[in-house]
Amino acid sequence: MTSQTQPVIQTIAHIERTYPNEWVLVKETAWQKTGHPTKGIVMAHSPDRDGLVPHTIRLHEQEPSVKTYAFYTGPVVPEDMVVVL
Repeated sequence: MTSQTQPVIQTIAHIERTYPNEWVLVKETAWQKTGHPTKGIVMAHSPDRDGLVPHTIRLHEQEPSVKTYAFYTGPVVPEDMVVVL
């Protein structure tokens, strides 16, 4: 006998803390009024972005209208780098 677990909806902030310095693919479930996702279900995570590609393709094939959010949970700009605009 197999048991199926229910997907866990988490806040984006909680996901960022749970998967530090990783790329995360989230199935969006809630949004701000501006459209930015606030909650979702983690579908995949990987230390490199390419690790999300097969999961993203499969998910969009299974659910063509699904909204996903792929993001990096670590620092966007390394601490020893200065950005000049």
